[in-house]
Amino acid sequence: MVTTVRALLIEDSQADATLIKINLSECIKPMIHVDHRTTMSQGLEFLKTQTGIDVVLLDLSLPDATGEQTVTMVQEATPHIPIVIMTGHDDPEYAEKMLSLGAQDYIVKGSFDGSTVSRAIRYSITRMQQSIERDVILRELREAVDSKNRMLGILAHDLRNPLGAISGWVELVEMLEGDKISELVKKQNVAIAESADSMISLIKDVLDVAVVDAGIINIRHQEFDLYSEIEKAREELRAPASQKNIKIGIAGEVTHISGDKSKIRQVVGNLVANAIKFSHENGEIEIYVNTIGDNAQLRVSDHGIGIPSNVKEQLFKPFCNGQKGTAGEHTSGLGLYICMMIVSAHNGTIDVDSTIGGGTTFIVNVPVRMNS
Repeated sequence: MVTTVRALLIEDSQADATLIKINLSECIKPMIHVDHRTTMSQGLEFLKTQTGIDVVLLDLSLPDATGEQTVTMVQEATPHIPIVIMTGHDDPEYAEKMLSLGAQDYIVKGSFDGSTVSRAIRYSITRMQQSIERDVILRELREAVDSKNRMLGILAHDLRNPLGAISGWVELVEMLEGDKISELVKKQNVAIAESADSMISLIKDVLDVAVVDAGIINIRHQEFDLYSEIEKAREELRAPASQKNIKIGIAGEVTHISGDKSKIRQVVGNLVANAIKFSHENGEIEIYVNTIGDNAQLRVSDHGIGIPSNVKEQLFKPFCNGQKGTAGEHTSGLGLYICMMIVSAHNGTIDVDSTIGGGTTFIVNVPVRMNS
């Protein structure tokens, strides 16, 4: 238990300073030793040259600093020393504002005694210690997350190359041997290629999630036409759609927005790929885009199997345990989480409306103009 506290009193009124010293002299648990300075410049110089100060008692009206300025100057000079502000006005809102700037507690001049000041000092020291401990824990957590993400990046890089080689060798064997390959081997080659492609896709998703979890979604602002990006995404997904004979229609209007073009196209691509996965053969997917007020709205609808309510509740969380596609396609449970984080980084929202057996619609709203 602390038996002695060293306090720096920055107070230009000699009468107030004397009263505070008298009050604090009565404290024995802990005993409080007071150093007194009358101006901000003197106080900051003292803090710079002295060690062992446990708390600063700070008047908000000094000859060379007043109001918010007093708190920010001391807080910036000694961020790990707690501050108890002293104000002549019993105005809780004003005092709370000072606390938001970095002070730990406050007392009202003329309405305190030794026990009141002593309690404020003890509380402020405790709050500062708790804040420092939280900062240490958060820093350690960030370091752990950074370490995890670095390992994921290395692992993904080391896995992606051999998986790409596997896919390449399968294609090469089919190209060189062609008719000599038996039907059984052809089926096995297809399974190998699909597994390799699935793993490469999973690795990409894991890397995207690592970036998202690290909080480093960098949004590059540019003006672009969302309708054009949807058309490009449709072309990129023409092959998987044709395998199930699914038509992808686009309607709406030219919609210019400000945001990250490549990341928004990633969202569109993920939503359309999802729709293909959970649509029946010979189905149809509709994409609609328009402007509603200050937002651009994107709707991706299918007529597939729908989403069960228990899955819908977890849909935008990482590694959501979802369903297999209508052709047995697997999901990583990461794509929609990535979409949600990208949309959130654009100050937008993403929602879903789905009925079992009746299809699913994803609705994305993003501001037409996004603040940089």
